[in-house]
Amino acid sequence: MRSLSLAALLVAALPLSAQAGKSIQGPVAIASGTDETALFAGLNWTFGAQGNGPSAAVGVIRSEVDAAGDVKGAILSFNIGLQGGDAGDVRLVGFTGNGDIAGQLGLGFDFDGSGAFGVGGFLTNYAQGGLTFGFNGDVGGFLGIHSYQFLEPRMELPPV
Repeated sequence: MRSLSLAALLVAALPLSAQAGKSIQGPVAIASGTDETALFAGLNWTFGAQGNGPSAAVGVIRSEVDAAGDVKGAILSFNIGLQGGDAGDVRLVGFTGNGDIAGQLGLGFDFDGSGAFGVGGFLTNYAQGGLTFGFNGDVGGFLGIHSYQFLEPRMELPPV
């Protein structure tokens, strides 16, 4: 009986020894980039040349996130003061950074007659801020919240 049990144990262990040194890990997911175009809305506090007070922003954002989590893209937005009398402005800015924070740089045009201005600032998930530099020497700024969140890199299984 004892030799039968020993033989059964050896037969059961034989397939395990054939797998010795081999990895039993399945396929590993790899990150790939994601692209998105989305509408957004925001509420900013403006100060300086563009007046002091709340302003609303609506626009479209195009973002590309690579496998490492780096982000780049562009924003086209229309901004208008909420205190009345503001003709509003339109802005086109580009941004680049990582998934936590990105720098933004662009141009805008103010419909109140003051004309074109530059924009520089930061952009994060749900928040942004920066300065505006009028070509006539005016300086202003903004700090606010918005509805956009950067995408995470997509995880995919490699082809078999």
